Order: sequence, then C-alpha cells, then structure tokens
Amino acid sequence: MSDFKSRLLNRLPAWQWLKHYNTVTLKSDLLASLIVIAMLVPQGMAYAMLAGLPPVMGLYASVLPMIIYAFFGSSPTLSIGPVAIISMMTFATLNPLFEVGSPVYIQAACLAGADGWGHFPIARYAALWLPDPADQPSGY
Repeated sequence: MSDFKSRLLNRLPAWQWLKHYNTVTLKSDLLASLIVIAMLVPQGMAYAMLAGLPPVMGLYASVLPMIIYAFFGSSPTLSIGPVAIISMMTFATLNPLFEVGSPVYIQAACLAGADGWGHFPIARYAALWLPDPADQPSGY
C-alpha cells in the first residue's frame, strides 16, 4: 500500500470500519444514538443558554460535531459536543462587547465558530502529509 493511501486511511477511520458494518451493529448504534440524544439535547440547550445564545444554537453545536466526528474521529468512546467552559468563555468574551441575545451577539458567536470550521479542512488536508503528533513523544 502506498504511503499516501496508508496515511489517508489513518486520517479517515470511517473507511476502515464501514466495510465491516452490518445490521446488528446498526441496531446497536441506533439504540446508543437514541440514548445519547436524550441526554445531549437538554445539555446542548443549557450550554447555549449559558453562553447567552438561543437554545436552538445548542442543538446545532451538539448534533453536527458528532456526525462529523463519526467519519473523521478515531475513538469510539470520545465525547463530542459543547462543554461548560467554552460556553462560559463565549459569554465572558462577548458580554462586555454586545448585548446578550442581540442579533449582533449571535453573529459574533457564530463568527467565532465559523473560524473554527474554516480551520477544519485545512487541518484535514495538511494531515495527509504531516507526521501524526500522536506518534511523537510529548515530553510530559
């Protein structure tokens, strides 16, 4: 296998597990997703409100990252979604600048998120030829 292809398979773990996916696994995953959604929906809405955003923004911040991580992530047990510290940092940063809940406040929060989304394709593309940092000793 070529070096490029092995790196590609290493960076897109979904290609490895999708070829072994079957109906038994699908049923288990559907049940697990219902349980996760039952817990994640109110949590995401609460974190959005903590950040000073409308609760619906928490739904977007909860569900979309999990779907994307299913294809690009490598850990089957990693928790993905909004966290309290990011919500509090968003509120602490934007509150002195804008009125909480105003359209410009929401736009500023979305702009910060869009900046992160802009880095995603660059990081995935660069990861095809850059060394994997997990392969290097961290020094800790």
